[in-house]
Amino acid sequence: MVKYFTETDIGIREHFDFFGEFVVSPAARSGDLALAYGLRLEAGEEGLSLAELFDKRSDSQEQVEGGRIDIGGFMLTAKEVDGGGNIGSMGLKVLR
Repeated sequence: MVKYFTETDIGIREHFDFFGEFVVSPAARSGDLALAYGLRLEAGEEGLSLAELFDKRSDSQEQVEGGRIDIGGFMLTAKEVDGGGNIGSMGLKVLR
């Protein structure tokens, strides 16, 4: 029984290590997140949704779960992606 809880704890930590400490909505405005967390955005990115920012900065044409972009000291990761490549949720990880 103790082994089960230990493995679960490790799994949760690995999940946070990969996806980040926070779950954010892809519909959230990039400028709001930048203001709240001190993210550095390029000119004109403040009005983009996080999904739009992700698409703009990503090297991939089609988004997949686990895809990532760096936003000046933070990592934004696609946590859930549907069959059409639409991001359902994202993780935000502080890299500093």
